[in-house]
Amino acid sequence: MHNPQALLPKPQLSVVPLPGSQPLSNARHEHYCRLRSLLCPKGQALREAGMRAVKNHDAVSNATRLERRQDVRDRIAFLVRQEEEVLVEKRKRIEEMLWVIQQLADQAKELGIEIDLNYRFAQKSDE
Repeated sequence: MHNPQALLPKPQLSVVPLPGSQPLSNARHEHYCRLRSLLCPKGQALREAGMRAVKNHDAVSNATRLERRQDVRDRIAFLVRQEEEVLVEKRKRIEEMLWVIQQLADQAKELGIEIDLNYRFAQKSDE
């Protein structure tokens, strides 16, 4: 029996990574992008990433020049999006935990136990 599928050309799937999804090959540039995605100022990020600049003005100028590169801009943008997604997931988990705490407090109240969910830790004043 003849297989008609064998005569059809196989589709070629090429996987193209999202812009900025791959770490930069230059470790200093990658470190700089990670710092900038966390809102670190340009000059400070440049220095912390291991790049030299005598004056802060020079550091900011060099960082501005670095951020003109498309690969650097793409990487920062990608990392910022990743951070936002992480924050959304963390917020979701925190809200779920708070809901469980509220339910436990309601059950404790039914048993006659009062729990103040607005309790704030006070600093010790006797030290």
